[in-house]
Amino acid sequence: MVPVTPPEVAVRVALRTRVTGACHRDLSKAFVWWLLREPERRPEFASIAMMAARREGADQDFKTISILGYAADAGLLSESELGVLKQGLGRLAGRAPAVNGVQMGFPSDPIGVLGVALATAVIADPGTTRQVADWATRFLKSSYTRERAEDWECCLFAAADRKIGHALGLPIPASGATADVRLALLSVDLLDYSDVDLQQDVALTLALAEQELPEAFSCERSALRLKALEWAPHVRLRAAAAERSSSSGSSETEDLRNGPDIHVFWGPFWTGGVLSFRNEGTEAAKNVRLQCSAESGWRPILRPEVVASISPGATARVVDETGQTPTHGQSIADFVHSLPAKEQTMTATFEDRLGEKREREFRVVAAGRHASTESLAVTFYPGTLRRSGIPRVLKNLVDRMHRFSEAEALSKISARPSTSAGRSQAAESDSAPHALAGHRKTHVGKKSPRRNARYERIDQALGEIAAAHPKNHEEVFRFLDGRQVAIPNRKPFKGAGGWLKGFQQNRPAASVWLSQAWGRLDLPAFARGPKK
Repeated sequence: MVPVTPPEVAVRVALRTRVTGACHRDLSKAFVWWLLREPERRPEFASIAMMAARREGADQDFKTISILGYAADAGLLSESELGVLKQGLGRLAGRAPAVNGVQMGFPSDPIGVLGVALATAVIADPGTTRQVADWATRFLKSSYTRERAEDWECCLFAAADRKIGHALGLPIPASGATADVRLALLSVDLLDYSDVDLQQDVALTLALAEQELPEAFSCERSALRLKALEWAPHVRLRAAAAERSSSSGSSETEDLRNGPDIHVFWGPFWTGGVLSFRNEGTEAAKNVRLQCSAESGWRPILRPEVVASISPGATARVVDETGQTPTHGQSIADFVHSLPAKEQTMTATFEDRLGEKREREFRVVAAGRHASTESLAVTFYPGTLRRSGIPRVLKNLVDRMHRFSEAEALSKISARPSTSAGRSQAAESDSAPHALAGHRKTHVGKKSPRRNARYERIDQALGEIAAAHPKNHEEVFRFLDGRQVAIPNRKPFKGAGGWLKGFQQNRPAASVWLSQAWGRLDLPAFARGPKK
C-alpha cells in the first residue's frame, strides 16, 4: 500500500526545498531564520550574525545593519553588540538614498528595509528613531509605489513603516495573492488583527497552496508562504473554539466576548525564556499574569511579574528568570520534551476595564514531530475564557446593598434626639449636614469637578462616532480629524498635532487613550474583524 501525503504537507516540503535551494545571500538567510525559527538553521544564522557583529565603521553597510536587526529582534545580541548596532543605525541614516540622481540599491530591498526597522525598534532610542524615520521618508514611499514593486514587497515596506513609527501610513495591500503574506506578518506581530480578515485570509492561503508553485518565487517569498501555512492551523483551531463558545448563545458568553482576551504564545528566541501575551479581545487587558501547574516541573519566575496593560491586538513579552527555560541553542520543543510531564498547564489571568477578573487556561502538549521537518512538535491549546472572580452583576448588586444599608443606618443616627441639654436646636440641625458630608466623603469620595469644555466636546464626538459603528481605532481617529475636534493636551496627539498623526506615530499609546475613553463612556465594543 502506497502512503498518501496530505496536500498541505507536500506543499510545505516543496516550499522548504525552494527556501533551501534559492537562499544564497546572508541577508536572505537571516530573514528566513528570523521568520521560521527552525532549530536546525540556528547554527548557520548564529554564524552570520556573529560575522556581522564584528564589522565596524565603514564595513557596517546596509545589509550588515539589517542582519543585526533580525538578530537583535531574536534576542541574539549582547549589550555591547547592541551599542555597535545603534552607532551603525546613526551612520546608515546619514546615507543618501540617491547619488547624482541615481537611486542606490538598498531603498528597493524590502527584506533589508524591514531588518533596519526591526533594529530601530529594538534600540528604541528616540534620537536614533527620529534619524531613521527621517531617512526612511526620503525613499520608502517611492519604493512602495514603484512600478516593479510586487504586492508582497509592499506588505513588507508597509510593515517596516509601522515598525519605525508609521511616519508615512503606508497601507497594507489587501489583494488575495498576499493573504499568506499578511498571515505570516501577523504571526510575528508586524500587523494587527484589524489589518486582516483571519478566516478569509486562511481560506485564501490554503487555496493558494493548492496552486502550482510559481517559478519566480524567491526564497523570501517562499518562506512567507511556508510560515502562513504553518500558522494557519492555529487560526482555525481558535476559530473553532470561538464558534463552539458562541453556539451556547448565553448572555454570559456574549458578555465575555466583548472585552479583553489574552492568549499565550512561546517566542522561539535563541536565548530562550520568552513568552508572549497577545490581547485578542476588544478592549485593554489589565494586570496580566501567568501561572503554571506545580506538577509540570516548570515554575517560571516572570519579569515583569504583572503586565499592567495590553491594548487590543497588541503583544507583550515577558522573560523567565528561573534559568529552567530553553538555554542557548535549545528550542521550546527540546525543553518541553525534557520535562517530567509531557503536558503543561498554564493559566493567564487578567482584568477588564471595570476590574472584573478573567482567565483562560492553556494546555502545552509535547507530542510527536512535524511531518515535514521531523523536528520535535509542541502545540498550545487554548481553553475556555471564563470569569475567575465574583461576576460584575453580582458585585454591583452587593455594592448597592451595602450603600443602601449604610444610608439607612445613617438616617437612623441623624434622626435620634439630642441628649445634650445645652445644645441648641440650631447647632443640632447644623451638625447633621456636617456628619452626612463627612460620611459621604469617607464612603463615596469627592464630587468630580466640571469637565473642561474641550473634553466634553471630545466625549460628545466619540458618542456620535460610536453610533456609526467604526471597525477599528484608526477609523475613530479619522472621524475625529474629519470633524475637526480639538485634540487633548496629551501624548501622542499633542506632539503630533492631530488625532490620526498621533495614532500613526504611537499606536499603542493612542489605543490605550481611546480604550480608556471608550470604556469610561460605556460605548459599544468594536466588532472583531471586518463586517461581513
